[in-house]
Amino acid sequence: MRGGMKQHVKILFTTRGGILSRHPKFENASGPGTIAAWAMPGEPFDLRTSAGTTAGSVCFLPESLAAAGRALLGEEFVLKEMPASMVSEAQGRALVRNALYAFREMIDLEKEGLAHLVSLAHEDTLANLALAMLYPEAFAASQAQAACAGSIARRACEILDARAGEQISINSLAAELGVTVRALQLSFRKHRGETPLQFLMARRMMLARNRLLNPKPRDNVQSVAMSCGFSKMSLFAIRYREQFGELRSQTLARAR
Repeated sequence: MRGGMKQHVKILFTTRGGILSRHPKFENASGPGTIAAWAMPGEPFDLRTSAGTTAGSVCFLPESLAAAGRALLGEEFVLKEMPASMVSEAQGRALVRNALYAFREMIDLEKEGLAHLVSLAHEDTLANLALAMLYPEAFAASQAQAACAGSIARRACEILDARAGEQISINSLAAELGVTVRALQLSFRKHRGETPLQFLMARRMMLARNRLLNPKPRDNVQSVAMSCGFSKMSLFAIRYREQFGELRSQTLARAR
């Protein structure tokens, strides 16, 4: 038989029996629960099946799969053909399991008119599994980079927590960590959903709040602000009132 779709990236898998697939660039034999073949849009492949074989397929629009690849593997990702013998077998089996699960669930939900509520979630999961299967080396590299980015964010948080009251800049923090400012900012956005400066300001606000609530005999609003790293009194006053619903002087007077 002839396989392939003109407008889709097609991944064919075997659920029972066996399939021998021949592509202009490779030949691949598959058993139950494994990937039989995959092809870019317009690329055909020949299939030969054993008796009693059943199979399924997962299809993606090239632009959707490429967008998922950029999100998962980095902006430099380019969708390209690779031999089926080079794909990750473990990830391939994971794709088959999830594809079959998604298909069964969609059939059940369709009866109740609810299939559209989970279709996008399934598409995202299957796209990521397909990318991990087709580009195992790039996927492993992206996982390592993500772990490194998480480590950068954790180390930065520890430093900012310990030195929130000091005059520390994002440039000096990045230099201390041995990374670029961009890498520091990206790690924060990915793992904390905020910038390093937002994290630092939040820590300084809580530090100032605690010191105003537990003042020393000679403390005043300005001395507390300076000890917590605030150099602009007007900005500190505005943010404090917005966050805590009272003036700094009110907090200090109540504490005394």
